[in-house]
Amino acid sequence: MVLKFEINDEIYSQKEARALCTLLLNKYKISRIVNDLNDFLFLKEAFERHHYNPLKKLPSPIKNIFVKPSSSGSNYQFWVVLADGTKTHIGYSKKCFVTEKANNT
Repeated sequence: MVLKFEINDEIYSQKEARALCTLLLNKYKISRIVNDLNDFLFLKEAFERHHYNPLKKLPSPIKNIFVKPSSSGSNYQFWVVLADGTKTHIGYSKKCFVTEKANNT
């Protein structure tokens, strides 16, 4: 079964969504802040609705998204600033989207 994700009124396969997420991660490695509105809205909805860990809920809406090197410096991560001021990393581009459906128990 191919997973489909609706993000900003567009349907993406998991492969397409992950590819776009990777593209955006690479796009913002230099400038750091995600400042294009369409890119921001895609990532915001992806992280708030389709996070790779469906049990992880962000405590408040995303206000800003930026990219910075991982602690090892070998990869880059998306970081978010939430409306409540909390900063947290979302993860690597290959894990932007859930890989299986969560059981509703």
